[in-house]
Amino acid sequence: EESKATLVIDSAIDCRLSLLKTVGHKIWENPELNFKEHFASSLLIKTLEAEGFSMERNVAGMSTAFKATFGSSRPNVAILCEYDALPNIGHGCGHNLIAEAGIVAAVGIKAVLEKMPNLKGTITVLGTPAEECGGGKIVLLKAGYFDCVDVAMMVHPASCNDVTPIVLKAHEIEVTFEGKEAHASAFPWEGRNALDAAVMAYNSLSLLRQQMKPTWRLQSVISHGGAETYVIPSESRIKVCIRAPESSEYKILYGKVYACLESAAVATNCKLLIKETGFNYEGLRSNHTLAEVFRKHCISLKIDLSNPHNNREPKLLLSSDMGDVSQCVPSIHPLYCIGSAFNHTIEFTELADTSRAHDITIAMGKALAMTAADVMKNQMLLSDIQSEFKTNA
Repeated sequence: EESKATLVIDSAIDCRLSLLKTVGHKIWENPELNFKEHFASSLLIKTLEAEGFSMERNVAGMSTAFKATFGSSRPNVAILCEYDALPNIGHGCGHNLIAEAGIVAAVGIKAVLEKMPNLKGTITVLGTPAEECGGGKIVLLKAGYFDCVDVAMMVHPASCNDVTPIVLKAHEIEVTFEGKEAHASAFPWEGRNALDAAVMAYNSLSLLRQQMKPTWRLQSVISHGGAETYVIPSESRIKVCIRAPESSEYKILYGKVYACLESAAVATNCKLLIKETGFNYEGLRSNHTLAEVFRKHCISLKIDLSNPHNNREPKLLLSSDMGDVSQCVPSIHPLYCIGSAFNHTIEFTELADTSRAHDITIAMGKALAMTAADVMKNQMLLSDIQSEFKTNA
């Protein structure tokens, strides 16, 4: 049955190669920022409807989110599509390819369900907007769209291959320092310089990195520091993003960050205010049982999972709202190499529409489809996946 499912998946996808690659190319040509991905979501919806999927639009109050389904029984395998771009550089994170891989997988799984009637299950394709700081998957989680999902999968282009990458918990805060304005030349002693507080906090955070663990990350940017040189700034703002693999380590790092911020406020006699920005992602819990099935199919498809651009094992440390999904549903989020350029650069944008990138994306979509077929036909495998998930909760 496995060989038959593989043949069905291959055939269904190979006869649509031009169409499937065009989806990724058109999204790449029309980059849209988070929650504004109207062209991309419309294209994906039209493509899935033409393939015979039932469609729910505007899900969870998001105009660019959707849910497409085929089948009516369990297990329910969810394939996740992302399609938002980055400001100024377009698809520098390759989300056009994530959407393409999702459509490829959906076509393959649907074909198996149609041509192998003894196979039971449902394929759900979720269009998840705003991965870049918007948390579309979190909105879907809270609205219950993962409640009946047994397994969730997606793939992500990168500069390396890693079936079980480290995806960090990420939490962004906006820090405001409130001081007191004064004439900067005539009466500077009357003021309390909020910009000094921000600069001191920024420098302290930079120095903190020397004592951070290799898997911790800390980024900060001063977003407001005053308007005129002749006025002591009475308010400054700094955004800080704190990342760590697990909640326990995050709490330790947050304590160190808070000490830097508090000391800057005390030293400048400014008031410290902290608020959430809404960017708050959990770390990824890769399901290793599911990941090994995916790896097996990558090998059968002759996908090279080595890392030609890295002599050592890859240690890309990123964050995604897929982490939140993985805390609630057995999940995988493999990275696959499309070239040596790094994500979030114009060079990666250029890579994300090359023939090589589309070819490897098609292969990754096939691997997702074959993995889903295994989950649907092997109850013992599904039990093992769920057992690992419960054990590591």
